[in-house]
Amino acid sequence: LRACCSPLNMPQAKTETAYQLLSTWSIATVIKFVPDAKKPGTKSYERYQEYAKARTVGEALFYGATCPDLLHDLCKKYLIPNRDQRRTVKNAVGGQAEEEKLKRFIACMRGPSGTNIKLKQKKKIKAMQQLSKMGIDLKQFTGERHCKETNELQAQRLAADLAAHELLIKAEKARRKITDKDITEVLDLWAFVKNETRQNVLPQNKSWVHSDTLGLIRDRTGTYMTTAPARDYPHFIKILCKWLSDQRPPELSVDFPFTTISLNYGYSAKRHRDAGNHGPSMAKAFGNFKGGHLCYWPDDDKSLPLDQLRDEDKVRIDTSSNLCVFDGNRAHEVEDFKGERYSMVFFSVGKYWKASQEVQSQLIDRGFPVPTDESMAEATALLPPPRGYSHQGQSLSAMFGLKEKMKVLSWPTVAGEAAKRHASTASESTEGSQGESTERAGSCSSKAKEGSARSIVSFFQARKPGTEGREEQSPERSPAMRDASVSESRGDVSSTPPCKDSKGIQSPAKVMGLSGHKLKQKLKRAEVRRQQSTQAKNDEAEAPPAKKARTVPEAQKATAAIPALSSSLTAADLATPRFNPEQTSNGAVWSSELLLLARSLQAAELCPAAPSMGLTNYFRALLHASANPVADMKLSLGLLLPLEPLPRPIISVAVLEAFGGKPLALQEDIGDIAAARRRDQKESSTDELPAMSLADVEEARVASTAELSKAQTSGQSGLSTAVTQAAAQPLAKLLLASSRDGHEAAFLIRLLLGGPGLQHSVKLCAVAHAFALTMPPRPCGASAALRPHLNPEARQALLLAMDRAVGLAYGEVGGSVDSLLAALFADCQPQQFLRQCGPVCGTPLLPMTAASYANLECVLLRLAGSAVLVEERYKGARVQIHKNGKVIRFFGSDLKQLSGSQNKALFSAVQSSLQNDCILDAVLQRPAQPASRSKSSNGAAKEVLWAFDCLCLNGKPLT
Repeated sequence: LRACCSPLNMPQAKTETAYQLLSTWSIATVIKFVPDAKKPGTKSYERYQEYAKARTVGEALFYGATCPDLLHDLCKKYLIPNRDQRRTVKNAVGGQAEEEKLKRFIACMRGPSGTNIKLKQKKKIKAMQQLSKMGIDLKQFTGERHCKETNELQAQRLAADLAAHELLIKAEKARRKITDKDITEVLDLWAFVKNETRQNVLPQNKSWVHSDTLGLIRDRTGTYMTTAPARDYPHFIKILCKWLSDQRPPELSVDFPFTTISLNYGYSAKRHRDAGNHGPSMAKAFGNFKGGHLCYWPDDDKSLPLDQLRDEDKVRIDTSSNLCVFDGNRAHEVEDFKGERYSMVFFSVGKYWKASQEVQSQLIDRGFPVPTDESMAEATALLPPPRGYSHQGQSLSAMFGLKEKMKVLSWPTVAGEAAKRHASTASESTEGSQGESTERAGSCSSKAKEGSARSIVSFFQARKPGTEGREEQSPERSPAMRDASVSESRGDVSSTPPCKDSKGIQSPAKVMGLSGHKLKQKLKRAEVRRQQSTQAKNDEAEAPPAKKARTVPEAQKATAAIPALSSSLTAADLATPRFNPEQTSNGAVWSSELLLLARSLQAAELCPAAPSMGLTNYFRALLHASANPVADMKLSLGLLLPLEPLPRPIISVAVLEAFGGKPLALQEDIGDIAAARRRDQKESSTDELPAMSLADVEEARVASTAELSKAQTSGQSGLSTAVTQAAAQPLAKLLLASSRDGHEAAFLIRLLLGGPGLQHSVKLCAVAHAFALTMPPRPCGASAALRPHLNPEARQALLLAMDRAVGLAYGEVGGSVDSLLAALFADCQPQQFLRQCGPVCGTPLLPMTAASYANLECVLLRLAGSAVLVEERYKGARVQIHKNGKVIRFFGSDLKQLSGSQNKALFSAVQSSLQNDCILDAVLQRPAQPASRSKSSNGAAKEVLWAFDCLCLNGKPLT
């Protein structure tokens, strides 16, 4: 008997394990019952004795057992399933009737949490598929966001956040509203925590419910804060807020104001009154269920206890198809229901105006319409004041002859099908009447993808494909030209993830790529375009010389006006892990590298879980399609990883010289102001501006840096007016050549000030992953190609090794992009990087800086389980000491060499004490002593040198 038992199939109580185990059974599952397990003389004993002789689940049901009997006996250890589920029993009793009985029970079986076991398993599978579609592995979740989130809970919530992001982008592309179907889709992925604090809503015999509070809350000390899920999953919060904004009632001129969302699942709230709400609330239910109406007492003025309110006075509201407004401080409850029911309640926390500006900014960034006096007054006008009830529970209005109950306002929400029809109509009116509308709606055109870029205002916003030169697309463009651009954009067959199947869980084949029918259609269209292009070239070759001479200027103009293939890649293309760089045309002229670089940085917003993915795909595209990948990589890294960003005063002067206007204040955003002034600037010519390249930006940056170096060489301290004017001249010319929409000027300024957004480690990770996934072009003439991997484990190991090697090598060579690229284009393996990019005496290494924490407890928690070595932190100037033979060099934290003429004694002391060639990390400090003691006999200040680390010894790196 003990041999058949195991911890997996012998649960101790009615836990989720027992339900999951039973959900895998069939009528052929082999089981065994413990003899005489129940008390003799009882009815349960007699029934048990009848079915205890069963050998399979089907026989137990045939002999009179019920499915709840089997679950009970399993939890009590009366029923023992066989360890080998593949075992069968010959001549077992039980047939179709028993099989249908078991299937019906498993289909509607609910676990201890009250949720359907089958649906819960499907929900987890759907979340895992959503993560795998974005290239995220559950094994990567080794830490928790906060104490209430397990790895599995975090993975499901991240899947819901990613799905919400995709739906927001799709809705923006199609210019449609967020529908109930969209909300249900993300709620099906969301994982709820057990909430034991909402005692006022707990149903009978329940100690907890599935409920999450998202947004503003007030803790026990009276401090207002944003809940952790609202901070960690911004897109999930945004789609909820966007849905309510799209359902704005006609009675309101502004969005309904609220600060918090109560998200509930799988329970019927008992009769209760909320405490501390300010103003009205809005509620809506989602999911596949029956029942679950909201019962509301509109005349409740809190004069009677909850149990004395009469059912005749309540108003039943069907929130499954209607959005209703009510006062949460008045009595309300939820009727019982069958099925899967979600509900959202939008409300405002009491005294919300006491929240700090930082907290309010977080709410606004997540899409919350934080209430104002005007919006709250308008919303409150939707609720008539309560008329009260008598002490017998009867409505006072009914006592005075008013038979009608107070009306509760509700509005039907936008249905999914209606929204589809609206989107289809809008698409036809925009795209013109040519071509099939279904094909236009389903195609991954560049014009549709640009919708996602327009929502990201922090980076350079890309222009629409098909535009002439650098101007925005004209609204008078003909339908034929619109269809031509859409057809041209369909040539990119690779990178956008497939749309989610709304009819259930996607199969692994659909998750991994396009269906066969769609792929054949796209390949057929690509072949037609290739044949047309070949025919056009043949016609041009056969044309007479006179005709060629006439048509050359027009062809050159068209070539300059139409963006290259690289510029048709959008942020959505670069944000997907299935990006295929081989789809780009090999050897193409990259006339808009700056545009593609901006979109790669936008991709970090589209894929926050993997911020380096956009830059990785950008570098891979350069390797495959750039005419000079080494030069383009060098220019890109020079702008992304600047060792010395340009000073803000110089850029401010450049903006004034280029666009005029008032001087800029210190707290103002230079990029936004430059963009606005560029748009307001009047042009004397309407000719198309030439496309700006990375070389133009680097040339202007080098010229400006050279002017600063001349001033420092001549001994000038600070930035004089003449130096600032001279250094600003190249930048002013660059800004004048930027696009007229102003977006390019804003992005240029952010680049020159040190690069936007991402940390250096993320950018270096992108470079490492690009060369781990793509073999670079070789001097022998071999072009770039996808790097083969033996299996996914080998691919992941190479990515991690390259990430570590490139980051370490970049620091060893002192941030030298040339040395790093030389090793990368030589296709060095990770173990070869330190030999190729090792430290050299005389070349300063990038200083290693330790992370700083204000709380000691946080440091101890991060170091838990690890060996810890505590060192003293020396205050002073960070220096590197390089000894090579008899030569001693000192370098500061800015990697510039320090002069030894001011303190020859210190230099000679270091030279005499060091016997071997080495690189030391040290701190140079002055002791805090009185002025009378701080001077030596020759009047020089005594300096103390603390060397605390050896980075290289006799040419061997020790980092």
